[in-house]
Amino acid sequence: MELKGSTFLLRGWCLTDAESLQRSADNKNVSDFLMDRFPCPFTMADAETWVKRWEHQHPVINFAIVDSNNVVIGGIGLEFRADIYRKTPLLGYWLAQPFWGKGIMS
Repeated sequence: MELKGSTFLLRGWCLTDAESLQRSADNKNVSDFLMDRFPCPFTMADAETWVKRWEHQHPVINFAIVDSNNVVIGGIGLEFRADIYRKTPLLGYWLAQPFWGKGIMS
């Protein structure tokens, strides 16, 4: 599944994303705005684990945000919860710092 924006693409994760994911996610300014489970530093092992977790998902609920060169510049996804929260999934996203303020998330 792919969704195209004017300057980016949302698509499922693939193993070849690990390198650009690690480069884009390894930034304290990014992790400061995310849940504690988002590691800092964000290592290559973290990137590979993340991609392997999501590369064969069905239906796709977690997307890579990639630029026109197919480089990972962020991620966005849903987290389904249980009990009284079962009808209210969390929506989370992050974007590499060089892409902040460029209208991608709006």
